[in-house]
Amino acid sequence: MIESLLIAVGLIVLVIFLQMQTKTSNNSNIQFKTSLDEKIKSIHDEIARNRDESNKNSLENRQELSKTLYQFEEKFGKNIKDVKETI
Repeated sequence: MIESLLIAVGLIVLVIFLQMQTKTSNNSNIQFKTSLDEKIKSIHDEIARNRDESNKNSLENRQELSKTLYQFEEKFGKNIKDVKETI
């Protein structure tokens, strides 16, 4: 009789222990998921910011190239005109 009571108490303690472990594990999983969601959001923000910076840099590079080509065209045209006048 005492042995069966000890076994029952042992099983109850084991069940309580396992439930506590599950709750702790669930809390850890929730904290991990929350942390992971924050990291994912941060990564998406960083990618968006990098995309915007790349677009801005590309636009500036195109504008600078356009300006340089225009200046080259003017100087080249002037040089050709000077060559024609000397001939």
